[in-house]
Amino acid sequence: METIFNFSKIILNFSDCKSCLCSSVKILGNTHTKTMNMYKGTTIRNFNWSDTSNVVSFLNNSSGNTGKAKEITYTLFSQIHQLPGANPEKDCYIAEDAEKNILGFLHMVIERPIGRSVAMQTVPLSTSYPEIIDLFSAKAIEYTKNMSIRTLHTQIGKGEHKWASALVSAGWKPVKEYWILECKGENLTTLVSPKILDTYEVVSLNVKDDIEEFTKVHNLSFSMHWGFSPNTVEEIKQRVMMERSGEKGILLIRSQSNIVGYNWTLFANKNNDSIGWISMTGVDPDYRGKSLGKSIVLMGMHDLIKRGADCIELEVDSENVRARELYLSLGFVKSAESIWFELDLS
Repeated sequence: METIFNFSKIILNFSDCKSCLCSSVKILGNTHTKTMNMYKGTTIRNFNWSDTSNVVSFLNNSSGNTGKAKEITYTLFSQIHQLPGANPEKDCYIAEDAEKNILGFLHMVIERPIGRSVAMQTVPLSTSYPEIIDLFSAKAIEYTKNMSIRTLHTQIGKGEHKWASALVSAGWKPVKEYWILECKGENLTTLVSPKILDTYEVVSLNVKDDIEEFTKVHNLSFSMHWGFSPNTVEEIKQRVMMERSGEKGILLIRSQSNIVGYNWTLFANKNNDSIGWISMTGVDPDYRGKSLGKSIVLMGMHDLIKRGADCIELEVDSENVRARELYLSLGFVKSAESIWFELDLS
């Protein structure tokens, strides 16, 4: 059984920028260079912590998640931008009009272990949309070059044909496709029960006792996956304690006291709207082929159902056929697709 990878860099994955910890974003752009100060009345400036409330409102309104379970809270936004290595006042940018209304938000993430930069943009459709995308693209390239990084990645919805064409014309290359899957309704209520041999033990993560071994297994499980940047113990520890996460949402499979697999779930609810995410599932390479992946995923799903999740979402590499087919067999249905593009700045 291969490691099952959630990556999304839409949904802040722990090694990259995707994950269920933040809202869905449009990550587009091209390489046309424009002046950073002004473009038809649009100003691009660095984010300041005092902007947090306005940016959070902008992100939720843009995604349509205000008042829903997927709504980003002030706390969650702050936690995301206080992770080790983060410096939002240097890594994040705001597009605004002459009246200081926010028109777009750009978040740059550097992953030095794998030598890349990732640009995540939230830009709602408006008359200024093409201009903002153009400015953010130039800013992302400038930022990446200044950080001495040669590879820039960004992600768009598969249906964004116009922007995909623009990216290709500007020298970007499509490098990966991901499926966003969801399980809900009857597929949740009729979910089969997990089965696991008595030789294995399933327990919740205990940060104090397990964090170092867990980090090691996590990095080992994803070491061969595209876009994965190894995490430090401190990074994992902080992500465990973030809103939507927690020790109880991380199930470990133990064999003779050693961690050999895990399922990391996230959960959120608001105003009678509840959602769960299979954020990451990993199995030690030495223990693959034993159906541990399926068992631990089912346990995570049943745990989310007990917590009240009406829908469970995840993201999977479209080329990871074994994981993809496993999820489909468990009642997941494809709800969207995304494409990762790469720009070589060397």
